[in-house]
Amino acid sequence: MSKTVAIHQPNYIPWMGYFYKIAQSDLFVLLDDVQYIKQSVASRNLIKNKNGAAIWLSVPVKISQGHKQTYREIGIDYSQRWVNKHLNLLSDAYRKAPYFEQFFTDFQVLISVRYDCLADINRQIILWLAELMQLDQKTEIILSSDLHTVFEEKNDRNIEICVHLGATTYLSGTGGSKYNAVERFTQHEIQVAYSQFVQPIYPQLNGDFIPHLSVLDALFNCGAEQTSRLLI
Repeated sequence: MSKTVAIHQPNYIPWMGYFYKIAQSDLFVLLDDVQYIKQSVASRNLIKNKNGAAIWLSVPVKISQGHKQTYREIGIDYSQRWVNKHLNLLSDAYRKAPYFEQFFTDFQVLISVRYDCLADINRQIILWLAELMQLDQKTEIILSSDLHTVFEEKNDRNIEICVHLGATTYLSGTGGSKYNAVERFTQHEIQVAYSQFVQPIYPQLNGDFIPHLSVLDALFNCGAEQTSRLLI
């Protein structure tokens, strides 16, 4: 029986290509027990503001100097009023969007919870978005930390996770072609496939279309059902 597995760090309000990988997988692993990457989309992502410019929404995190922290160990700095800032920026940017009122309140409730770590808030947002787009009806989303197994580092980790889960196909992002040891996957009878996602153009507020924004942009402008269709 074929089984496609994709693996990715839990990112904050991810872009559409992230959810394309979820849609194309049978199992999607949130890699929450690997080292956190500073200044990455793990803690920030782009939206389009009312002036038609792409701006970052960033979650402030607590970095321990001299210690490599995983996504599960990275705390969120709640001394900064980032939650209100994100909500105000989203409201300012999208309140005139057709589906803003339908989804904004639930998102507001979701990020207003006080989370222990970055992995937790990102996971909850990803699960919420996947449920809205009904991706959870086909794809199971799990945490690597819940596998309770010690895996190797870097590419070997992905191989071992795939073997552990009985994958027949590993779905990689296109950037993975630089480091995927395809022959190692082949030794375990696992085929390596690459994401074929192409950014679709959809109706956006405030000027010319900007690609590669958080999926929230498509959700507020197009609704959950149409955003899901855009991933096919």
